[in-house]
Amino acid sequence: MNTKHLVRSFTLGLTLIGMLACEPVVSKHEEEICIDFEQPVIENFQNNQVYAAKGLVFNNKYTLSEYEWEGKTYTSETWYGFSLSAMCDTVTEGFGNQYSCSAGKAAGGKQFGLFYYSAYDADSSCFVQFEEEKEYVIKGMQITNSTYAYLSMKNGDDFAKKFEAGDYLRIIFKSYDAEGKYLAQKTFYLADFRENKKTLLNSWEFVDLRELGKLNKLSIFFESSDTGMYGINTPTYVCVDNLTYIKVQE
Repeated sequence: MNTKHLVRSFTLGLTLIGMLACEPVVSKHEEEICIDFEQPVIENFQNNQVYAAKGLVFNNKYTLSEYEWEGKTYTSETWYGFSLSAMCDTVTEGFGNQYSCSAGKAAGGKQFGLFYYSAYDADSSCFVQFEEEKEYVIKGMQITNSTYAYLSMKNGDDFAKKFEAGDYLRIIFKSYDAEGKYLAQKTFYLADFRENKKTLLNSWEFVDLRELGKLNKLSIFFESSDTGMYGINTPTYVCVDNLTYIKVQE
């Protein structure tokens, strides 16, 4: 190699090194964040406020109204979305026991989360969303039936049928990006009596949600074989615990 080519090669090498030195060095660190719903500590339950923990917001819609009947004033509470609970009554049937977990205990600790789905506001009924339009991968969560839903499907009640061959109750997880664009979905069965199966969940089971990818919002929808002209007859509740997501720090 002659002197001219050597100088040119040396100069080019220095230029490339300079260009690389100007590029920012990005180091990514992944951390698993677990929401166990142990804070704040509650005696029984709360269902009248949005819940936020470790960068995630869990929606809640609560309405307290008054009405009069025959000269007396009454109050009425309605809600849907998310609630905290520590109630584990596994034997009492009906709406009055709507906050209890069919497993008889939280998946870990003393408290757990509870979603109640309203078909009247299906798209905004049950969801969790990362703050500040962040997008992360939700690894998964522990899931089981509420006592109210479990006993309704097992025995039937005044509004819903006892589950038989062909019946099911399933939830559909749908993911959305920070701009609200739909990304993917996954189905999980809380009860499945199709094709000779007799699954009626009353223990905690981990649901892997990594296949939904990086997301900003995770919505939960319900579908049931017991559906009438006014929507789903089966109580649309699900208990959750130990929700874990993967936080990437640069």
